[in-house]
Amino acid sequence: MSKYIVVAFQTNEVAVVSEKWLTTDADERKNVLWPPYKSTSKINMAVRQHLEPEDSWLSCGIRRVMYSAGKFIE
Repeated sequence: MSKYIVVAFQTNEVAVVSEKWLTTDADERKNVLWPPYKSTSKINMAVRQHLEPEDSWLSCGIRRVMYSAGKFIE
């Protein structure tokens, strides 16, 4: 079962994402693949459903994983 993780981005923003979206690059830096949706509701749906990342998703650097959980609670 996939988990939800709370990440802190390089921009100091914080978000809940699916652990499926977490990647590591060649330099061992952690990144999150972010869907290109403009709507917050579409992003939340993608997180809740643990959508598989697609080639069109943006790779965003993160500073750290802050927390992980098995449930998504709004």
